[in-house]
Amino acid sequence: MKSPFEGKIKDGGKCLCDICGKTARMGGLLDPMSANPLVACYDCMLKISAKQQGISVAEAKKRREKMFTTSNLFTQVKIEEFFELAGEKAAGGMDELNEVARYVMNVWNALGKDTIEKYENTDENELRDIYGKVKMNFSFLIKKQKFGRNDLCPCGSGKKYKKCCLIHDELEAALVAEWKKSDSSVIKKGMQLIENSEALDTKLLIEHFWGEKRLDSVREKGVVDGTAELEYNEWLMNDYYKMGENVPFVLGKLLTDETLTTQEKSVIEARIKAPLTVWLITYIIKGRGALIRNIFDHQEIFVHDKLFSESAKDGYLVCSRAFNVGAYNLLSGAYQAYPGSFSQYVRETVQEEYKKCKSNEGINSHTKNFGVGINIFLRRHGYIFGRLWTKLKDNLSEEKL
Repeated sequence: MKSPFEGKIKDGGKCLCDICGKTARMGGLLDPMSANPLVACYDCMLKISAKQQGISVAEAKKRREKMFTTSNLFTQVKIEEFFELAGEKAAGGMDELNEVARYVMNVWNALGKDTIEKYENTDENELRDIYGKVKMNFSFLIKKQKFGRNDLCPCGSGKKYKKCCLIHDELEAALVAEWKKSDSSVIKKGMQLIENSEALDTKLLIEHFWGEKRLDSVREKGVVDGTAELEYNEWLMNDYYKMGENVPFVLGKLLTDETLTTQEKSVIEARIKAPLTVWLITYIIKGRGALIRNIFDHQEIFVHDKLFSESAKDGYLVCSRAFNVGAYNLLSGAYQAYPGSFSQYVRETVQEEYKKCKSNEGINSHTKNFGVGINIFLRRHGYIFGRLWTKLKDNLSEEKL
């Protein structure tokens, strides 16, 4: 399928502008989720931004340049941090520098508009201190020297690599595979429980999950597409609470199964703790997994998922559930993926639901951290993801990035 941006995004940070028709400095995207998204150059984006804010082009330029200065300082501080940590293991070449810079900017893009605007009005020395406290997992970017199976192990044990640390690397893959097998078994048992349960009103639950607008769209098509069905099943198994219960209905029922293995029980307990939320992919290690960062509380974790590492796109958003079992984080429900530029719209849409929800008992008493509070909210109100992307598309059709 041909990309709508093919031939419009140029090398060196330039673009072929759909507004003025010139090849110039890249400014941004307009209506990126519409059937005909537009690419705008820097000057055209300034004019559009000025008009939207009711300010002069000169003032819009001043604000935009201030934003760039603030983000460039973040990049500088964190790249310095990486090379200090990497020490002699840093290659120091342009490829490594670009790789680190991409990771740093992905973390920056996950911070959110309100946070970034606050940084823009902060003194540089204070900013450096704030930026230094932003936790990043640079250890995943430090290149490990390749060793032959019969080489001495780099850990200094005196053993051959194949008899020492290579075993650990191979063991990790085997243990992750074991946990995934147990998770697949839990999912299968959960689907069977849903199918056989007389306590679940399927018609009512479908209406509750999808909402009127999306349900009308499904009815119009006459079929439920595979993605929509997966979304619904993910919510029903993991996030549907019956009135007055403290544990999701299906997962709670599964815990009473006396035939569960120890690993299956651990998977269920881990799923109970994990909300379906929105992550930004900050760094991918092909064939192993990826670093993902929660756009609400900014927690960053490494998920062990080979298939995800091969299909995921750097800097994209994923709506997914990440849960911890043993020493590993696994993914469930990564059905939707969008460019990271949509993170502000996703954040605002979820926060709007969070603020207006009448049934948020206990949320504020659990934490004063807004991001963490949203995760608690999503644990009880996962159904909003059945409506999120439809609402997001509506918002993007009415506004300009």
